[in-house]
Amino acid sequence: MIPFDSMEAMRSGVYASTDWSYIAGMIDGDGSIYFNSPSKKSWYCPRLDISSIYKPTIEWLANKFIEVRIWRYMCERIQTGRKHPTWIVQTGGRKAFKTLIPLLEPFLKTKQQHIQVVKQFIQLREKDKPIVLTRNQKGQIQTTRFPYNQKELELVQTLKKLNEMI
Repeated sequence: MIPFDSMEAMRSGVYASTDWSYIAGMIDGDGSIYFNSPSKKSWYCPRLDISSIYKPTIEWLANKFIEVRIWRYMCERIQTGRKHPTWIVQTGGRKAFKTLIPLLEPFLKTKQQHIQVVKQFIQLREKDKPIVLTRNQKGQIQTTRFPYNQKELELVQTLKKLNEMI
């Protein structure tokens, strides 16, 4: 597991040349960091989307995520009136962000506040909250979810406001 600390990640040699600074630039320019909107059955989950009309760049990015064992999803979005389709790579969840934050944090410029909000949210969600596994009615293993505290909900709203400023 990659440490949740930028300096520790640097010392451990996780960085590959300038790849992560390049990815940070892509996120600053064409990326979105947000929390998904929960329904009755889901919970706030940090998400990262990066889009481009140049498919090889998105494929390269998806492969970089694979290298550090991050879940990713790549899709094509065709919009009416656009000459070229847009390619998107998406990832999300606390585990993915705990890996990404130390790799990207030193390099992000315009999305630095966004990543700090997500980092605080993750730290609060994991503080003093043990993982409890139970079985649902179908016999599947599930994780017990804890209600959000006021600070966590404020962080969700803070990130939403940051994204509205763009």
